[in-house]
Amino acid sequence: MKKGALLISLVLIASVSRAQHLVFPSDLDLGQVQEGKAVRFAVQLSEPANGARFSLEGSNSLGMTIDSVGNFTWIPSFDLVDRLALKQDFSVIFQATLPDGKRVRQPVTFTVHHVNRPPVTDELPVFYVRQGVPNSYQMNAVYVFDPDGDPITVR
Repeated sequence: MKKGALLISLVLIASVSRAQHLVFPSDLDLGQVQEGKAVRFAVQLSEPANGARFSLEGSNSLGMTIDSVGNFTWIPSFDLVDRLALKQDFSVIFQATLPDGKRVRQPVTFTVHHVNRPPVTDELPVFYVRQGVPNSYQMNAVYVFDPDGDPITVR
């Protein structure tokens, strides 16, 4: 009688542990994503399933892509996080559709950190100054600008 109870317990434990789930790389740190820096990794299933197809939900305007076999790529654009906010969370749902039609879903939150970019200076037009006299020249914003919207002061 004890052997039968033990066998049933082992079968129940084995069936619970076989629940299909998504597996992400162990070295992946989703809290340290930076604007402009590529994020690439492969999502897998805990149990191999031939014909499973991967997809994303909620990533339409973010530029994230995942191919049908689970290769994820994203380069967060520099306009995702405001320069004053410093970081912002973005949540998406990774999904695998199994051959039998069942779906395995897992929400993931990426924390994107703002990256301060240097000001951009185009070639300035020629201007003349007088020696020994204070000179001033006002630059047009067309020639010098900051892509993050930071104020610029030139002295």
